[in-house]
Amino acid sequence: MVRPHRITSLAFLGSLNNKFLDESTFRQRPVSPRRHATGRAPRQNPHMNRNRTTVTVSESIHVGRPPEQVFDYTQDYAHRTEWDPAIAGTELLSEEPRRVRVRAPGVGTYVVEYRLFRRGERTSAAFTDIDSSWMSGGGGSWAYEGRNGGTEWTQTNTIEIRFGWLGRLLAPFVRRQLRSSMRTGMARAKARLESGG
Repeated sequence: MVRPHRITSLAFLGSLNNKFLDESTFRQRPVSPRRHATGRAPRQNPHMNRNRTTVTVSESIHVGRPPEQVFDYTQDYAHRTEWDPAIAGTELLSEEPRRVRVRAPGVGTYVVEYRLFRRGERTSAAFTDIDSSWMSGGGGSWAYEGRNGGTEWTQTNTIEIRFGWLGRLLAPFVRRQLRSSMRTGMARAKARLESGG
Protein backbone atom coordinates (compact mmCIF):
# COMPACT_ATOMS: atom_id res chain seq x y z
CA MET A 1 0.00 0.00 0.00
CA VAL A 2 1.43 3.36 -1.03
CA ARG A 3 1.01 6.08 1.58
CA PRO A 4 0.55 9.68 0.44
CA HIS A 5 3.44 12.03 1.08
CA ARG A 6 2.82 14.18 4.14
CA ILE A 7 3.56 17.90 3.82
CA THR A 8 5.34 19.08 6.95
CA SER A 9 6.40 22.69 6.46
CA LEU A 10 5.58 25.99 4.81
CA ALA A 11 8.50 25.36 2.46
CA PHE A 12 5.93 23.49 0.34
CA LEU A 13 4.19 26.76 -0.48
CA GLY A 14 7.46 28.48 -1.28
CA SER A 15 8.32 25.72 -3.74
CA LEU A 16 5.13 26.06 -5.77
CA ASN A 17 5.50 27.42 -9.26
CA ASN A 18 5.17 31.20 -9.01
CA LYS A 19 3.61 31.51 -12.47
CA PHE A 20 0.93 28.98 -11.59
CA LEU A 21 0.17 30.83 -8.37
CA ASP A 22 0.21 34.35 -9.82
CA GLU A 23 -3.08 36.08 -8.99
CA SER A 24 -3.19 37.53 -12.50
CA THR A 25 -3.33 33.99 -13.88
CA PHE A 26 -6.69 33.46 -12.21
CA ARG A 27 -8.02 36.89 -13.18
CA GLN A 28 -7.21 36.17 -16.82
CA ARG A 29 -9.36 33.06 -16.79
CA PRO A 30 -12.90 34.24 -16.04
CA VAL A 31 -15.51 31.55 -15.83
CA SER A 32 -18.82 32.26 -17.54
CA PRO A 33 -21.60 32.01 -14.94
CA ARG A 34 -24.17 29.28 -15.35
CA ARG A 35 -27.62 30.49 -16.11
CA HIS A 36 -30.94 29.52 -14.63
CA ALA A 37 -33.74 28.23 -16.83
CA THR A 38 -35.02 31.82 -16.88
CA GLY A 39 -31.86 32.91 -18.69
CA ARG A 40 -30.67 35.06 -15.78
CA ALA A 41 -27.25 34.51 -14.22
CA PRO A 42 -27.38 33.38 -10.57
CA ARG A 43 -26.58 35.93 -7.88
CA GLN A 44 -22.92 35.87 -6.93
CA ASN A 45 -21.79 35.30 -3.36
CA PRO A 46 -19.56 38.33 -2.53
CA HIS A 47 -17.37 36.12 -0.34
CA MET A 48 -16.45 34.01 -3.36
CA ASN A 49 -14.95 37.05 -5.12
CA ARG A 50 -12.26 37.71 -2.57
CA ASN A 51 -8.70 37.32 -3.84
CA ARG A 52 -7.13 36.78 -0.42
CA THR A 53 -7.71 34.57 2.60
CA THR A 54 -6.77 35.50 6.18
CA VAL A 55 -5.53 33.00 8.75
CA THR A 56 -5.26 34.06 12.43
CA VAL A 57 -3.84 31.93 15.24
CA SER A 58 -3.53 32.76 18.96
CA GLU A 59 -1.42 30.81 21.47
CA SER A 60 -0.51 31.41 25.13
CA ILE A 61 2.12 29.99 27.46
CA HIS A 62 3.12 30.69 31.06
CA VAL A 63 6.77 31.59 31.59
CA GLY A 64 8.27 31.63 35.08
CA ARG A 65 9.96 34.98 34.60
CA PRO A 66 8.83 38.64 34.99
CA PRO A 67 7.06 40.27 32.02
CA GLU A 68 9.94 42.69 31.35
CA GLN A 69 12.42 39.81 31.08
CA VAL A 70 10.18 37.77 28.78
CA PHE A 71 9.49 40.85 26.68
CA ASP A 72 13.15 41.84 26.35
CA TYR A 73 14.24 38.37 25.27
CA THR A 74 11.44 37.63 22.81
CA GLN A 75 11.57 41.10 21.25
CA ASP A 76 15.36 41.03 20.80
CA TYR A 77 15.89 40.04 17.18
CA ALA A 78 19.54 39.25 17.88
CA HIS A 79 18.21 36.17 19.72
CA ARG A 80 15.16 35.46 17.58
CA THR A 81 16.65 32.62 15.54
CA GLU A 82 17.62 30.83 18.77
CA TRP A 83 14.03 29.93 19.51
CA ASP A 84 11.69 30.86 16.65
CA PRO A 85 11.61 28.20 13.88
CA ALA A 86 9.70 30.58 11.60
CA ILE A 87 12.65 33.00 11.42
CA ALA A 88 15.91 32.24 9.59
CA GLY A 89 17.48 35.70 9.65
CA THR A 90 16.82 39.29 10.72
CA GLU A 91 18.08 42.80 10.03
CA LEU A 92 17.18 45.81 12.18
CA LEU A 93 16.30 48.65 9.80
CA SER A 94 15.33 51.38 12.26
CA GLU A 95 14.35 51.97 15.90
CA GLU A 96 11.92 54.88 15.47
CA PRO A 97 9.69 53.56 14.07
CA ARG A 98 10.91 50.06 14.86
CA ARG A 99 11.30 48.15 11.62
CA VAL A 100 12.94 44.74 11.18
CA ARG A 101 13.51 42.84 7.95
CA VAL A 102 12.83 39.12 8.41
CA ARG A 103 13.76 36.09 6.31
CA ALA A 104 11.32 33.22 6.84
CA PRO A 105 11.81 29.66 5.48
CA GLY A 106 9.18 28.75 2.92
CA VAL A 107 7.72 32.25 3.02
CA GLY A 108 10.28 34.78 1.75
CA THR A 109 11.18 38.14 3.23
CA TYR A 110 9.11 40.90 4.78
CA VAL A 111 9.46 43.87 7.12
CA VAL A 112 7.92 43.78 10.59
CA GLU A 113 6.77 47.37 11.15
CA TYR A 114 5.79 48.04 14.75
CA ARG A 115 2.69 50.11 15.51
CA LEU A 116 2.92 49.60 19.29
CA PHE A 117 5.96 48.77 21.42
CA ARG A 118 5.13 48.94 25.11
CA ARG A 119 7.89 47.25 27.09
CA GLY A 120 6.70 44.49 29.40
CA GLU A 121 3.10 44.81 28.20
CA ARG A 122 2.25 44.58 24.53
CA THR A 123 3.38 44.94 20.93
CA SER A 124 1.54 45.12 17.62
CA ALA A 125 3.01 45.12 14.14
CA ALA A 126 2.16 44.83 10.46
CA PHE A 127 4.05 43.05 7.67
CA THR A 128 5.18 45.38 4.87
CA ASP A 129 7.57 45.22 1.88
CA ILE A 130 6.65 41.57 1.37
CA ASP A 131 8.60 39.44 -1.10
CA SER A 132 6.75 36.12 -1.11
CA SER A 133 5.19 33.87 -3.72
CA TRP A 134 2.11 33.19 -1.60
CA MET A 135 1.87 35.57 1.39
CA SER A 136 0.35 38.97 0.64
CA GLY A 137 0.14 40.48 4.13
CA GLY A 138 -0.12 39.91 7.83
CA GLY A 139 0.83 41.11 11.26
CA GLY A 140 0.24 40.37 14.89
CA SER A 141 0.09 41.43 18.49
CA TRP A 142 1.92 39.94 21.47
CA ALA A 143 0.83 40.45 25.08
CA TYR A 144 2.78 39.97 28.33
CA GLU A 145 0.69 39.78 31.48
CA GLY A 146 2.09 39.26 34.97
CA ARG A 147 0.42 36.19 36.49
CA ASN A 148 1.20 33.60 39.18
CA GLY A 149 4.71 34.87 39.79
CA GLY A 150 5.57 34.83 36.09
CA THR A 151 4.24 35.92 32.70
CA GLU A 152 1.28 34.85 30.62
CA TRP A 153 2.70 35.40 27.13
CA THR A 154 0.19 35.44 24.28
CA GLN A 155 0.92 35.61 20.57
CA THR A 156 -1.77 36.42 18.02
CA ASN A 157 -0.46 36.22 14.47
CA THR A 158 -2.19 36.74 11.14
CA ILE A 159 -1.15 35.70 7.63
CA GLU A 160 -2.91 36.81 4.47
CA ILE A 161 -2.76 34.28 1.61
CA ARG A 162 -3.04 35.13 -2.07
CA PHE A 163 -4.83 33.25 -4.85
CA GLY A 164 -8.55 33.47 -4.08
CA TRP A 165 -10.11 30.00 -4.05
CA LEU A 166 -6.69 28.32 -3.94
CA GLY A 167 -5.83 30.37 -0.87
CA ARG A 168 -8.98 29.08 0.81
CA LEU A 169 -7.89 25.51 0.05
CA LEU A 170 -4.42 26.18 1.49
CA ALA A 171 -5.71 27.98 4.59
CA PRO A 172 -6.15 24.90 6.84
CA PHE A 173 -2.61 23.76 6.04
CA VAL A 174 -1.19 27.23 6.72
CA ARG A 175 -3.16 27.43 9.98
CA ARG A 176 -1.78 24.08 11.20
CA GLN A 177 1.79 25.00 10.30
CA LEU A 178 1.50 28.45 11.87
CA ARG A 179 0.08 27.02 15.10
CA SER A 180 2.76 24.31 15.25
CA SER A 181 5.54 26.83 14.65
CA MET A 182 4.19 29.18 17.32
CA ARG A 183 3.87 26.41 19.92
CA THR A 184 7.38 25.13 19.20
CA GLY A 185 8.92 28.58 19.34
CA MET A 186 7.15 29.64 22.51
CA ALA A 187 8.13 26.40 24.26
CA ARG A 188 11.77 26.93 23.25
CA ALA A 189 11.76 30.52 24.48
CA LYS A 190 10.18 29.44 27.78
CA ALA A 191 12.84 26.75 28.27
CA ARG A 192 15.68 29.19 27.57
CA LEU A 193 14.28 31.87 29.84
CA GLU A 194 13.56 29.53 32.74
CA SER A 195 16.95 27.83 32.46
CA GLY A 196 18.73 31.17 32.34
CA GLY A 197 20.22 30.28 28.95
